[in-house]
Amino acid sequence: RRSSDLPVIGPTGNPYNSRDYTTLTTVTQLFAQDNISLMNEKMTLALGLKTPQIKRDFTERANEGQSVVTGSVNSTAPMSYNVVNNYSKLLPSVGVSYKLSPKETVFASVAQNFKAPPNFATASNNIKFVNNVPQFQSIAPETSTNIDIGYRVAEEDLVWSATWFMVDFKNRQANAYDPTTAVSTYTNVGGVKNQGLELELGTKPKNGWSFYGSLSIQDSVIQDNLQSAATTTLATSGKQFPLAPKYMSGLSAQYEQGPFTAQLRGKYTSKVYSTLMNDDFVSGYTVFDLYAGYKLESGPLMKNPVIKFNVSNLFNREYMSPTGSSNTYSATSTRYYIGAPRMTSISLQADF
Repeated sequence: RRSSDLPVIGPTGNPYNSRDYTTLTTVTQLFAQDNISLMNEKMTLALGLKTPQIKRDFTERANEGQSVVTGSVNSTAPMSYNVVNNYSKLLPSVGVSYKLSPKETVFASVAQNFKAPPNFATASNNIKFVNNVPQFQSIAPETSTNIDIGYRVAEEDLVWSATWFMVDFKNRQANAYDPTTAVSTYTNVGGVKNQGLELELGTKPKNGWSFYGSLSIQDSVIQDNLQSAATTTLATSGKQFPLAPKYMSGLSAQYEQGPFTAQLRGKYTSKVYSTLMNDDFVSGYTVFDLYAGYKLESGPLMKNPVIKFNVSNLFNREYMSPTGSSNTYSATSTRYYIGAPRMTSISLQADF
């Protein structure tokens, strides 16, 4: 029997259990939308309204892996507990588009969005226990106002568009590291304003060839300082929000002739900060992927069969990207994913 098959034995003599919790999320939503044509169908008005209802039910059972801040010499851990939270929000949206000419369209939209705190926000590593009573911090749902204004042109051989966007976040959620308690907790970091420009250009197929390119430029700025502890305030106002690269671009070239299709895709991601204090970052990187496919003739057992050949990270580029943790101090708590190396696969897809 391999040693890797054997459980890790804890101090009690029983198998070590590093995590033992159950999460249950129930989501219901009512949605209504109406499109109205005006001015001889030159203008289209889209009105929408949705009402998401989210219930989060989190149960953690006592386990050796619990990491808790006791807050009292009379506290003990591990322990079991259950917490249920309900979130809801009325979210309207308005969009309008107007045809300047058969080829040109201007458009704009305003929409409200929100994000409920995740289930793991109530895990033991994110709360404090006082006299065996879990002290849950009040994490408010993240809300945002999204505004888009754009211009689109559809020529005979190509389509291109330019869109300015602005997202005004309130109660933005992130992981914040408390240097006093040496604990990273999921919390609200205040307001964040994200605005920028998106450019897209694509050609229509000609002699089997088509091309597509995109560029996104964004500036994501934290609006408030973060109070990480009762007596500690971090100067995060004016910093870039983590995990939000300033530049992203993509290019693709596709060739299709008869049953054969091939595509080469490239994506560039610029430098991205990994902490709320912007004291650590990962450098930009470019990754290419290659795809080829060949459609076979349908038979009695398979319909529309396609042989697919994929190579991801074609040039075996080494890179890192931050995890979903937007921690405050990089030297103590930030984690990174190592980019996957080149991978090649061949597959068969078919309908039956």
